Amino acid sequence: MKKHYHHLSHKDRITTYKFLYQGYSILQIATVVDYHKSAIYRELHRYSFEIGHKPG
Repeated sequence: MKKHYHHLSHKDRITTYKFLYQGYSILQIATVVDYHKSAIYRELHRYSFEIGHKPG
């Protein structure tokens, strides 16, 4: 069975980066935005290659 991954919404991505910069752990962020921690890691990896990327 094929797994389906969902990208974070724009709002959740902004919240993720906001909490990340404030020092929250990935697990804490995942709990706040209601996504699995692996989804947060995927999003961070996906956008980490864009120099200076800060959504919003």
